[in-house]
Amino acid sequence: MEPGPSSSACADHPPPPEEDEEGGRGWVLVPASEVAGADTPKVIDWEDLQQELARVWSLSAALAPARERKAQLAARLQSALEARKASIQQDNELAEIRERVQARADFMWNLKMHTKKMTEDVDDRRKELCIMVRTLSTTNNTLCAARSKLKEADKLLSGENGLHAHLKNVERMLRTRQQYMIVQVAHLYPVRPLIVQSPANKPSFLNSSILKTSILLFPVTNSKYCQVDIPA
Repeated sequence: MEPGPSSSACADHPPPPEEDEEGGRGWVLVPASEVAGADTPKVIDWEDLQQELARVWSLSAALAPARERKAQLAARLQSALEARKASIQQDNELAEIRERVQARADFMWNLKMHTKKMTEDVDDRRKELCIMVRTLSTTNNTLCAARSKLKEADKLLSGENGLHAHLKNVERMLRTRQQYMIVQVAHLYPVRPLIVQSPANKPSFLNSSILKTSILLFPVTNSKYCQVDIPA
């Protein structure tokens, strides 16, 4: 007995697909509303059913590599996205580091300029201080020379043979000569001693050094007279 169309169709019908690696089945139930042309199904003759089933199976078999390729592309895309994300994160970190380095460079530049200005000010101040030190040194030398001259002048004035002692000797000689001349004049003219007291010491006679001795000189040929004061 020859097999009928139904038996041959069942023999050539592909077995149900095995479960894939992810645990799902190859065949997926889809609602009729999501299937295009579900309202107007295609009518296939019984003689063409086996050929149509073979075509559907070949299409389903070709869909598996496409799914694998899709999964590979998804994995590659995910790795690329992760790499891109890491690259963007690194770029952001590098930008932050660059900003910090630029801020540090600006700070160092400002510090360098400030240090340069302070160095210039210090140099100017050092020059001014050098000028002041030289001026003070010159003034000190001048003062030392003047002090030495003053000491020499003081020695000349206060020594035994100094000018002060010489002036005292000259004054003593002048007083002696004055007294001698008074005595000589007294021999030539009649002399009458006259003691005159200083007005400031009239109440007291204790200070006799302030008293003055006046001598009235009467010339022989003239009735007028002159008065000579002799210091005490």
